[in-house]
Amino acid sequence: MKRIAIVSCFWVKNYGSVLQAYATQYKLQQMGFDVKTINYSDTHVGLDKLVFQFKMFELDPCMKSRLRRVLNKRKRGTEISTKIVQRHRALTNFVNKHILLTSKFWDKRKISNIVDEYDAVVVGSDQLWLPYNILVDYYTLNFVPDNIKKVSYATSFGVKEIPKHFIKRYQKFLKRLDYISVRELAGARLVNELIGKNVPVVCDPTLMLTADDWLSIQDKEPFMKGNYIFCYFLGNNPEHREFAIRLKEKTGLKIVALLHLDEYIQTDEGYADYMPYGVDPGDFINIVRNASYVLTDSFHCTIFSILHHKPFFVFNRYKNNGKQSTNSRIDSILSITGLHNRRLSGTEDVNECISADLDFKIADMNIEKLRTETNEYLTKALKHG
Repeated sequence: MKRIAIVSCFWVKNYGSVLQAYATQYKLQQMGFDVKTINYSDTHVGLDKLVFQFKMFELDPCMKSRLRRVLNKRKRGTEISTKIVQRHRALTNFVNKHILLTSKFWDKRKISNIVDEYDAVVVGSDQLWLPYNILVDYYTLNFVPDNIKKVSYATSFGVKEIPKHFIKRYQKFLKRLDYISVRELAGARLVNELIGKNVPVVCDPTLMLTADDWLSIQDKEPFMKGNYIFCYFLGNNPEHREFAIRLKEKTGLKIVALLHLDEYIQTDEGYADYMPYGVDPGDFINIVRNASYVLTDSFHCTIFSILHHKPFFVFNRYKNNGKQSTNSRIDSILSITGLHNRRLSGTEDVNECISADLDFKIADMNIEKLRTETNEYLTKALKHG
């Protein structure tokens, strides 16, 4: 049995990050591989990201938002901080229960010594190739020896444009990879521009599992009782919360929301009826699965809404004119599924939005086609390559 080491961001206290790490493991195990995720300390990752965010502060509004997350943590009161700890504990417990990890590493050089035990190292997915992640030099697989196969699976740049002073860094590590696949159309274009290769766009790992597959990590009974609107907003955009309130007034449904996800947001206060915090990744999917409507600015929440055929609306977290805007991943999933009319700004008329056509037949067909292509890529890269 071939042994595969996964490089991922499972430790990030974010539902999408944890679920994509689990899904990557699930898929590779399903293919018959012996899989473990490398347990590399996030300490250095966080420090390097913070330095980059300071450098980019005046250059891009998207970076300003990321830096604000750190600064806004100081604004959290004791009560909110205690609730955030509940959420983080639920995420950590899920990782400890469901993700197979190697021993802990604090030094990339020491990881190089153990990857010889594996037949391949797979990096992906999520936004691991964001510019500030390249400074960390972990998701690049530069620490993996030349003789070990290096494969990217649905890895995302997260942005549409690479800063000029990062181009050589990208070219160096991309040329070392034996197989490259990306999650978004914009990512395929960037790889072609950087190293002249045409690479496949494949499924995010969370999309490789069916709605039924995801039942294995959640309760069959609804986490929240009754009918409700589920709001999952990571960005600081008051107009998105205002749309949720208008939808509540129109439908008479209560709002269930996960609050203060990436940063403390003042407009998160007071707009929701139920605000659970001790929600693990399985509970998160359960809340999506049983919602009457889903409103989100999250890529992965959009995916789970599509998988469960939920009436959903997706909003831009950042302005599209930001050089480091991560909206391209939303563009890609809506393009693949043909669900462009679910994209909103937040100022739309609620009556028109809820009466708009929503047919998942084309989405299901396109997803299944992409799953087949993804299986072919993984088989070629890891079994026959």
